Amino acid sequence: MRRLTRQIEQLLYTEECVVVPGIGAFLVHHEPAVVDEQKGLIYPGRCRISFNAALKDNDGVLVKSYSDAFSFGYRRSLSIMEKDIEELRSQLLTSGVVEVGEVGKLIQSKGEMNLTFIPNPHHPFSIDYYGLRPVAMLPRPEVTTEETGRRAGLKGHIYYLPINLRAIGYSSVAAAMVAMAIFIPNQKLQSPSNAMQYQAGFLTEQVAEQEAEPAPVVEEVQVPTFEGFRITEGSERLGHYYVVVATLPNEAMAHKFIHENSSYLRFTKEGGVLISSRGVHRFYAASFETKEGAQEYLSELTKEEAFKTAWIHKQ
Repeated sequence: MRRLTRQIEQLLYTEECVVVPGIGAFLVHHEPAVVDEQKGLIYPGRCRISFNAALKDNDGVLVKSYSDAFSFGYRRSLSIMEKDIEELRSQLLTSGVVEVGEVGKLIQSKGEMNLTFIPNPHHPFSIDYYGLRPVAMLPRPEVTTEETGRRAGLKGHIYYLPINLRAIGYSSVAAAMVAMAIFIPNQKLQSPSNAMQYQAGFLTEQVAEQEAEPAPVVEEVQVPTFEGFRITEGSERLGHYYVVVATLPNEAMAHKFIHENSSYLRFTKEGGVLISSRGVHRFYAASFETKEGAQEYLSELTKEEAFKTAWIHKQ
């Protein structure tokens, strides 16, 4: 079972969803920094790991990790993975607790089918592991200038300082006059040797047309696609939320899946495919700038039996 936990640990650094077939899925959540104005503290952003027992279907990611680690083919890697998962399931039934390496613990109460996940507080994703602590906010300034009587203050997230524009204007003019007195020479300016080079002139219409450069030809950029789905690069549209409807471990299986499931072609207009550096193909139905929009779309989509296992992936 050590092989299984090792693969889960490694995948969580590169994947946001690691499915253990028949058990559930480990999910990585990215939480932004939070400002608590009442306490005057800024809490740093962090990652946390959760567990979803509803995601049990094999998406091929864990099998591919086995194959890459041990240089086995797909069938042998699948057989080894299933054996390790069976060992994990057996330990859950006997002891009720399984240590998933540095990730955390899976707990199953006797007589209950639901699993409880307790994340490891000392995992590298934990804030305490890096020693990151909340930091104090800048105090609100209460400074009053003598000349204007205006007070510096905070508006929104920007500090505004009172500045006397008239004083700045006078000082700028004085500095410019001093610079002119220093750098302009006292001798007479001499005219250039070839005065013809500095005389204005006109080109005839015929010469102007000959010297005019041709307008550049703009070529239409072809958007790369995969089986009709728009390919979204890894660095493109960062921070977006994608409603994933299918995940395949490699290009060959992705081709076969789309050919055998034509119903997924309904998402080619608004959706696309995310291809990771490991070759994993994630077909998504739609993408959103906010998590709320993605969750609202997901709740409607999962009402259809064919897309019950759809989930949200953050780029």
